[in-house]
Amino acid sequence: MISDSNTKLMSSLEKVSILSEIFPSIRKLHGKTIVIKYGGMQ
Repeated sequence: MISDSNTKLMSSLEKVSILSEIFPSIRKLHGKTIVIKYGGMQ
């Protein structure tokens, strides 16, 4: 069984991995307006 501290560490490592992959795209969008629709009806 994985302890809570290991679960939190893995979660942090996954976040870092995702952010490092998306960072170049975020830099391209700097200064632009972005709309993110989350849930609800169209």
